[in-house]
Amino acid sequence: MRSTRVWPASALGWWALGLILAFAALFVLKSTVGAPIPTFAIFALGIVGAVLGVVAVIRRDLSWVLIVIGSLVTLFMVAWVGGELLLPH
Repeated sequence: MRSTRVWPASALGWWALGLILAFAALFVLKSTVGAPIPTFAIFALGIVGAVLGVVAVIRRDLSWVLIVIGSLVTLFMVAWVGGELLLPH
């Protein structure tokens, strides 16, 4: 039986994890404190991190932390953008 790693094994996986965590931290910072960071830049970090995470998983960097966090952040971004498109304010 093949065991999966907890943390990323490649530099690509670490970059993906770092960008995803930076997206989450900046999004919370902007939502709570109102930090003067452009929203499109924050979401660009999330998108690039999610894409790098998918590429890392395809290249066999099977760390469950990267897969779970990347999937949750990607699902959140899709739901957020979908909500903004369906119910603009």
